[in-house]
Amino acid sequence: MDYWTETMQDDAYLIAADGWVAKTTRVLETDKKGKSKDRGWTCDLIPKSFVVALSAPCRPGS
Repeated sequence: MDYWTETMQDDAYLIAADGWVAKTTRVLETDKKGKSKDRGWTCDLIPKSFVVALSAPCRPGS
């Protein structure tokens, strides 16, 4: 039951609230000088590797 509480409950909520949508969000970090740096993106519902694999075109020979 701990696995459900820690992991699956959040995923089930995201699916119920937004439907089957894998929304990406930017990862921004602020350095000591107050400048904001873009560190890429993340997805809460699906691992980043799956999103990239599904959205990137297939390369010949791969």
